[in-house]
Amino acid sequence: MHVILYLNRKYERDRKMKKILVVITLLMGVFLVSCEESNSKEFSKSGITITLTDDFYEKEIIAAPFYLESQDNIFMGNREDKSLFSSMMTLERYTTLVLGQAEKATDIEKYSDDNIEYYYAYYEATVDGRTFGYMLVTLESETHFYLINFACLKSKLEGNKDLYHSWARSIKVE
Repeated sequence: MHVILYLNRKYERDRKMKKILVVITLLMGVFLVSCEESNSKEFSKSGITITLTDDFYEKEIIAAPFYLESQDNIFMGNREDKSLFSSMMTLERYTTLVLGQAEKATDIEKYSDDNIEYYYAYYEATVDGRTFGYMLVTLESETHFYLINFACLKSKLEGNKDLYHSWARSIKVE
């Protein structure tokens, strides 16, 4: 009799554990699917459209007409009318000019693929005692040059480079 009661209790415990595991698995699946579906969000302003995560929110700052931030990253976008520059100004020269004005000596590289072309460079700057790592991206349309900055704490820049490039590839300009 004790053996039957023991086996019966063990069977019930195993059945309850299986139910709990099934419920946990289903909840985790629902959570992961809902995170994936709501994770990307499109933002537009100042002739720039970009797809980031829904963790970003817009803030008004003087330094950039299009400014977004999340807990770990910053996006800044600006555009300048090409008529303000010599007709000889190329996107590469514009990128060099921007970095020179900011007194940042760094390598400039070109990305060209997926029907998008941009120049980019990495640099650092200290703001309010904190050192940030930046990825500068420049693009152009027929009428404007676009200046984009992605930023994070300097210690996280290396790990964010691929992410910043994926966001840069999502940019559309007017």
